[in-house]
Amino acid sequence: MEATDWIAGYAAVVATAAFGWEVWKTIRARRPPVEVKLSNALLTFLPDPPWAAMVNVLNHGSQPIRVNSAGFNFQDGSGQTVVIMQPPPRATIPGVVEPGDAGQTWLLLDELGPLDPFRPLVAWASLATGQRIDSKPFTLRSR
Repeated sequence: MEATDWIAGYAAVVATAAFGWEVWKTIRARRPPVEVKLSNALLTFLPDPPWAAMVNVLNHGSQPIRVNSAGFNFQDGSGQTVVIMQPPPRATIPGVVEPGDAGQTWLLLDELGPLDPFRPLVAWASLATGQRIDSKPFTLRSR
């Protein structure tokens, strides 16, 4: 192999890496900088602290975001949802979540209705932009 072959190979690798980097940046820029997480919460600020399904909305972006609502997907794959209609005490969703901050809301486990805390559950948040962000599936309870 001559030096020109090595240089051409090196240039091809660099060009491919640069193109891949641009594609990755474009994909990342199109994704909303919002993450929804579902977890268990023991609401210690209430008397006789109850357990709740906590929905956290994290804003990883540089602009404030408005969260209009939050809720849970039915576990039967029907596409139906449970919406948290009445914001509980001290919840910050619905509302604005500042950059680098998080907002939260919850539903008491006793109020989950048709949802089974022993099966994987997906929470979601609806943004003012019309986007709906889903959490990863999370099982609230184990037997």
